[in-house]
Amino acid sequence: MDRIKLRQEFNKTALTRHCRGNAINNTRQQRGFTLLEVLIAMVILSTALTAIFMALRTCTIAARHGRMLTQAVLLAETKLTELMLTDNPAYETQTGVSGTFGWLVRTTPTEIENLAAVEVIISWNEQQRPQQYEMLSLRKMKIFTQTN
Repeated sequence: MDRIKLRQEFNKTALTRHCRGNAINNTRQQRGFTLLEVLIAMVILSTALTAIFMALRTCTIAARHGRMLTQAVLLAETKLTELMLTDNPAYETQTGVSGTFGWLVRTTPTEIENLAAVEVIISWNEQQRPQQYEMLSLRKMKIFTQTN
């Protein structure tokens, strides 16, 4: 019996010491972060935010470039269609401005008779750099015959 009581007493004492040890550890853990840990966290956070903002800026620039390029393509197709619908085509160069875009349409003869090369050039400035889109096509020219 003494052994059982001694064993129970030992377990009770060990349990009390264990609980006191956890209480001491808990108060140490509840004190908060050290200054070094806060500084490291701030450096990591600022680096991550900088990377995110740089990626966002790059995406914005790419979206704007895509929009400008799409508008340039549509303008080039419009100018080419206007030329193709002309009844009396001529070998000439036309220039103009449409919004923020400048355009040039050049019709030149080719080595093949009654076939013209059509070059449409759209230019604009983006991010303080000149940009350009070119479209090339061929057009059949009308054959002018003299009648008596």
